[in-house]
Amino acid sequence: MASNAARQLTSPTPSKILAPQPTPSPAAKPGRVPFSNFEKLTIVLAVAMVIGMTIALVTTKIQTTSRQQVLQTIQQKITTQTSQNTSQQQEIGELTSQSHLKKMAAKYGLADTSASVRNVNK
Repeated sequence: MASNAARQLTSPTPSKILAPQPTPSPAAKPGRVPFSNFEKLTIVLAVAMVIGMTIALVTTKIQTTSRQQVLQTIQQKITTQTSQNTSQQQEIGELTSQSHLKKMAAKYGLADTSASVRNVNK
């Protein structure tokens, strides 16, 4: 007898395969991450450099002000000396003039006996 029914094979139903459950990761704490040693060193060096540059800037400004004051004092002395030189040159010119020399000669009883004598200036 032939039957339409073929042998029905039932495949064994796979038993439920349990997938590995992901383990819950610990909840991330919302907080600060600690600085590494390199970051700490970098921050310390940067702060030291800023402080050093500030000190150098202040020192440079003080020295510049001091030098400007010295320069101003020297320029004032130069101006005073130039004025004195000009005044003395005028006085020398007046004292060596022909009229002054004749006045002084008359005052002390000196006479110019030679008309060919001349003053020579450098």
